[in-house]
Amino acid sequence: MVAGLIASSGELKLAGIVMISGFYDLSEFAANPKSLQANQLVNVMMSETEGTEKALRERSILYSVQGIKTSVLIMNGEKDDRTDPDQAIRLAKEIVSRGGEARAIVYPDYGHQIPIDVREREIDLFIEKVLGN
Repeated sequence: MVAGLIASSGELKLAGIVMISGFYDLSEFAANPKSLQANQLVNVMMSETEGTEKALRERSILYSVQGIKTSVLIMNGEKDDRTDPDQAIRLAKEIVSRGGEARAIVYPDYGHQIPIDVREREIDLFIEKVLGN
């Protein structure tokens, strides 16, 4: 989430960002927690932001995507009980629809913890591509 918010601010020139197992529309996430862990995250989020719609929207990358001018790789497990893989797909589509470059990978066999060796392959390829090595 933080990487996406930094990228959307437009204040830094970034070659690319990688986001793993995140949530990108906080209001939607708060309204539909899928597990005890997700509900705990919602409780923390609400206490840290006072739970106002404005505060949640300001922290939701899906609402500031127009500022993202860098390549983005988004990874999520299909079985993730703490985040919503559909938000990862929506975020990538929204970035692309605004002329950006984004790719979402949803791993059907994994939950919140995507094994390092699995995600490392994609991240290495992404880094080589954005840095030109």
